[in-house]
Amino acid sequence: MTKLEEFGIANTNIDSGLEYLPASIQEFSCLADKKRDARVQNIANLFANEQGTVEADGLGQIIDFSSQLQVYKQELPQMKKAKEQIKSQIEEILIKEKISSEQASQQLMEIGHLQDANQNWQEYLEIATSLVKISVRENYVLLAIRILKDRVQIHDLTDKVKELTLQIQEFQAQIQVPPK
Repeated sequence: MTKLEEFGIANTNIDSGLEYLPASIQEFSCLADKKRDARVQNIANLFANEQGTVEADGLGQIIDFSSQLQVYKQELPQMKKAKEQIKSQIEEILIKEKISSEQASQQLMEIGHLQDANQNWQEYLEIATSLVKISVRENYVLLAIRILKDRVQIHDLTDKVKELTLQIQEFQAQIQVPPK
């Protein structure tokens, strides 16, 4: 499977397993454009841009999939850890407040976070995890900006050091006493 270059799961109920795909895949389709309730939409949503749109070509293939898959695989451990933390926090709250999963689902449905009673709080957890993923990406961008700013500052400081070194050398040349 290491030579697999194209893979399609569009309009299926496959909703996980991206971490097992080889890096060789260049073309990947996972949209739910014909089967509206296809769970593959959960995978497609992982590749949504800031506006929530999945960028795909005319054939429904994710644009720049291979690099997006690489980013996903790098972020996966953090996302899993965050998901587990959120899940345990939700479970702690449910236990502390003596609320059943069904009651939690009902309350989430009442406030508009779930569309129907067939959904449950675990789907709400998936939404929260998506928000964590966005936060992780935002942190990467902020870190990259800080690194770039630091590089610019280092470059500026290096130039300043060179300038001051030249000034010191010129000053030393001016104050040197000629030998007798």
